[in-house]
Amino acid sequence: MMDEKNQILEATIKNLEKTYGISTIMKLYKYINFFLHYIYKAFFLFLIFSFLNGCLMPTSHIAISPYAKLSEIKTIAIWKFGDAGGFKNSGDIATIAIANSLMEQGFKIIPYTKLRDIISIEIGYREGMSLEAGMLTPKVLSRIREETGADAILIGNVITAWCNMMWTPPCWIECSFQLIDIHSGEIVISGNVSDDGYSLQSAAQQVGEELAKKLQKLMKSKK
Repeated sequence: MMDEKNQILEATIKNLEKTYGISTIMKLYKYINFFLHYIYKAFFLFLIFSFLNGCLMPTSHIAISPYAKLSEIKTIAIWKFGDAGGFKNSGDIATIAIANSLMEQGFKIIPYTKLRDIISIEIGYREGMSLEAGMLTPKVLSRIREETGADAILIGNVITAWCNMMWTPPCWIECSFQLIDIHSGEIVISGNVSDDGYSLQSAAQQVGEELAKKLQKLMKSKK
């Protein structure tokens, strides 16, 4: 059977050689080999990306202060998260997603713009400014509490954000955060949350939902 197939193949090649010439057949052979080489290479790269993608799993690492009075936290003021390097507006995307998720879990949210007005007076504000726990003096915290009724302030940064169409899902975001008690100025909860999605917005939404659910669960357990 194999001999018959080989004979058919040889006959076909000879016919092509007679019709198109040996040089044309050789060129065609080289082009086919060249094409197959890059097909194999692309497939190999796809396998590597798929393997690495499996290594990037959504994570959440959260630490809680043993002295935190979490059951008293009902209203949270949110400062805009800092952007990841190379991905402008990733902080805005994360802040909106986290604020929406916290509201869905029953928290009252004080918008960033209201907090910004107070910080501008007390500390001074510049575009893209990151807020750190050490900047929140008793005077600043008192002013925020009086004008907003907030029980805590959520601050944070987008550590990593990217989209790569070679991955599935193609986008990834990781955020670090701190929740600061408005009365004591103590960091009561801090941690990192990361997740993926088919857009940066959907990845941020996943992060927001995970963070909000974790906070709600912690606060219920502390009642």
